[in-house]
Amino acid sequence: MSEVLVHRGKNPSSLRMEIIINGILLTTFFGDGMIFSTPMGSLGYSLSSSGPILNYETSSIILVPICPLS
Repeated sequence: MSEVLVHRGKNPSSLRMEIIINGILLTTFFGDGMIFSTPMGSLGYSLSSSGPILNYETSSIILVPICPLS
C-alpha cells in the first residue's frame, strides 16, 4: 500500500483533525482531509497536494493535509 486518504466525504464542512503519535499531540488542523503516504506513494496524490518527494529507501510516512485552513 502506498497511500491512504482520510477525507470529509459528503459533509460540506471542514474536518478538525488531531495528529497524535505515540500518545503525543503533534498538531491540530482544520481542512478537507489528510493523505498518509509512504515514500513509494509520494509521487502520486501526495505530490499533487504539495507534499514532498522522498527517496524510496527512506523509512518514513508522509502526512500531507488537504486544503488546510490557516
